[in-house]
Amino acid sequence: MKVFFILVFLVSSLIPEDLNSKEQVKQLVEKYFQLWSNGKIQEYGKLFDPKAFIFFRDHYTKQILSEDLQTFLKGQENAQSNKGNLMKEVPLKIQIELVGEETAMVTVYWKLTSSHKNILGYDHFIWAKTNTGWKIISLFFYNI
Repeated sequence: MKVFFILVFLVSSLIPEDLNSKEQVKQLVEKYFQLWSNGKIQEYGKLFDPKAFIFFRDHYTKQILSEDLQTFLKGQENAQSNKGNLMKEVPLKIQIELVGEETAMVTVYWKLTSSHKNILGYDHFIWAKTNTGWKIISLFFYNI
């Protein structure tokens, strides 16, 4: 039994420390999409730092626009307000790059499904480890 614990300790010490952080961020990204798709915008909003920057590219004009977090969350709530017909957004590919121990650059290729159309797009996040856990400090999104 003692050999087993020593072996587990040795193997776990070979695993990069950032693996746990990367897995934490991945789980939060998945939660981000689940909460939005389920219309739980208040919980979704808790994934953001209160001072987060939100940017998006207008699909038609190609202009880069920005909103403060509260305006962004209100817009998301309005978009999901039709409870009988919630839009669903699912990540198709998640790429996470840790920068140091407290920052993660995340790119997500996603599919948005509503009652009458499917849209593909990207979210580009910067997640930062704060005193209250990992939070989104910047989001840039657009559809393709």
